[in-house]
Amino acid sequence: MSSNDKIGALWVKRDFLSGNIEIDGKKIPIVCFKNTLKKEGEKTPDYNILISKPREEKKDDKSIPF
Repeated sequence: MSSNDKIGALWVKRDFLSGNIEIDGKKIPIVCFKNTLKKEGEKTPDYNILISKPREEKKDDKSIPF
């Protein structure tokens, strides 16, 4: 594989893969999860790839707003 063939990279996290791919010069963050549904033949994927969205910050109800 030459460097011209590479479109992205993934890193192993706890129970999923995380990384990015580049399409038309635009980096797209992705995550990859093992398919936990029942395998129904060759057409059922082993892994699912999703566009990664930023996590929303969780607000503590007991915190004092500033």
